[in-house]
Amino acid sequence: MANNEVEKIDSLKKEREKCYEEVNNAKEEEEKQRDMNKKMSQEIAELRKQQLQSTELEEEVILRKLMGEYDDISKNKEE
Repeated sequence: MANNEVEKIDSLKKEREKCYEEVNNAKEEEEKQRDMNKKMSQEIAELRKQQLQSTELEEEVILRKLMGEYDDISKNKEE
């Protein structure tokens, strides 16, 4: 009977160790997921930042400059 109790204790110890391993593995996986989420959030923020930046065509920039010059010339001509 004492032998049976020793076997149960050993079995419980092994089960406990197995549970500890599972918990540690879950913690490691959770940490990996957090890191991945953080990286993805940073990428999303960068993409949003790029999206908000003006995406003017070169022609639009030239046209705006020419319109400004035209306005300046018109003002000088009126004076």
